[in-house]
Amino acid sequence: MIVLTYVDDCIIVGNSVKEIDEFIKSLQGGKEDFILTDEGNIDKFLGVEIVDRGRGEFEMKQPHLIDRILQSLGLKDNEFECH
Repeated sequence: MIVLTYVDDCIIVGNSVKEIDEFIKSLQGGKEDFILTDEGNIDKFLGVEIVDRGRGEFEMKQPHLIDRILQSLGLKDNEFECH
């Protein structure tokens, strides 16, 4: 299982739904008694767009950062193709 946390945002990923559920219950029922909400399938985290490609594969991209870099270089994103 992997837990990514930034301030009050968190992503929990793993191979076992049961393991993830048990981890969440331990956070909610522990002495800290965290209040958690499940936002469903992830599509964005900290400005990173996340696309589920299936079979456990995810694509992550930062188009806003790419646009800023292109702008600072005086380029337009339609001048060339990125893959």
